[in-house]
Amino acid sequence: MGGDLSGYGAGVIMTPEFAEYIERRDEALLSLNRDVLVKLFEENGVEIPADETMFWAGIHMARLQVVSFPDGIKAESLGWLHANGFCV
Repeated sequence: MGGDLSGYGAGVIMTPEFAEYIERRDEALLSLNRDVLVKLFEENGVEIPADETMFWAGIHMARLQVVSFPDGIKAESLGWLHANGFCV
């Protein structure tokens, strides 16, 4: 994402550590690489759903919430969610 954090609002204190986390998070979400995503979750104490469909649903829901992601990425995730029975 190139470090462009302009979509995060004036009230966000952007420390270098937080900016690095956001960049790593965005790269992981864009990659759709399960191993990369699981590693990020484990590093940050995020519980990994046992159900594979719920894992991917959470990933695609997260992609919809990232302000800086392009509409095409969000459309891809919305399509996955609809195709897998989720109403968004």
